Amino acid sequence: MRNISFMLTWPQALAQLKTVTRRVGWEFLRPGDLLQQVEKGMGLKKGDKITRGHVISTLEVSREQLSVLIDEPAYGRAEVDREGFPHFSPEQFVEMFCRTHNCKPEKTITRIWFAYDRPGNAPACLSCLKSSWTYNALGQVACSHCSRVFPGAPSFNEEVNTLFTRLAENHQKLQRALK
Repeated sequence: MRNISFMLTWPQALAQLKTVTRRVGWEFLRPGDLLQQVEKGMGLKKGDKITRGHVISTLEVSREQLSVLIDEPAYGRAEVDREGFPHFSPEQFVEMFCRTHNCKPEKTITRIWFAYDRPGNAPACLSCLKSSWTYNALGQVACSHCSRVFPGAPSFNEEVNTLFTRLAENHQKLQRALK
């Protein structure tokens, strides 16, 4: 089974709030393929171990330009929610994706719609032991019963923008090093 990284959306993936992901590449993927969610698959330091999440099954694999999220507002709004970014506009999502993947909105990417192999198997809240997650006003993954923020869940404001900026810078450094 192939690993698929959810580094930018790890809390959403673990809480099973994310059902769509977009990737540069991944054209080989087919509906029915099983994938192992991992927090981070590349750039691990010596001694680091892969953190595994859920097993997911691909339902649909398609190719589309990122700009369709902006060109078709209703589709874009629904897709941004499915991606785990309910507090982003489609324009913000496309801008963030392009920044972190060093591409332009016209880039044709792979859209992967997936289902969790064991639905309802999200981790329990450490406070109330319920397994029901939602988004709070800051865009953080939080328990829908007691509002405790999911461990490691950043807000979707300054912290995420800082993370995306660092990721884009590291990606560009890696691209230059590989040339």
